[in-house]
Amino acid sequence: MFEKILIAENFSNDNFAVKKIVEELNVSHIDQANYCDDAISKIRKSFSDNLPYELLITDLSFDSIQEHIITSGEELIKVVKEEFPDLKIIVFSIENRQPVINSFFEKYNIDAFITRGADCSQELKKAIENVYENKIYLYTNKSQKGGLFEFTNNDLELVRLLSVGMNVPEISVKFKTDKVYPNSESYLNKRLVSIRQHAGAATTLHLLTLFSDWNLI
Repeated sequence: MFEKILIAENFSNDNFAVKKIVEELNVSHIDQANYCDDAISKIRKSFSDNLPYELLITDLSFDSIQEHIITSGEELIKVVKEEFPDLKIIVFSIENRQPVINSFFEKYNIDAFITRGADCSQELKKAIENVYENKIYLYTNKSQKGGLFEFTNNDLELVRLLSVGMNVPEISVKFKTDKVYPNSESYLNKRLVSIRQHAGAATTLHLLTLFSDWNLI
């Protein structure tokens, strides 16, 4: 399990609640930040001290009467990924619009997204466990509008190229040549796991069969 996690939450009550969830997983070192500037400062110091955080759990909304350089969770994620691309990130937010959620995986290569809801505590635990195993995890409250998983055009192209015999490294090269983003092998492998999970496919071959049956490829 992760040994060092940072939680970025605007409100102290929410921060405390998330901390309690993480503590149940026996994480040895948990820090908290109420603002994005504080979060990035802590992250930079941890790497400078050679004691880096392994996981960032962040909300997207940060309200404050004070002025800050980084004012939103999305800005924080962007800066973190630019400076520390290997730091794993879980978004824990009320956001439930699927196109917006998908964009975080595509633009920032996050590792998990949990929409707050009735089951979110258990889902956050599952997300942490899955991310620790280098898996992508997505949970949206199905009772909320927009909570269904949607495959993007890039997802469909990824599966189509697999169906014609290309492997992930070859697809990564093709995406880079065609200027399709994100295009790293790491992202494509993680995205493929997520596609399989939400399609209910046990294997990649099973996924190709399902997509063919659904006339998606």
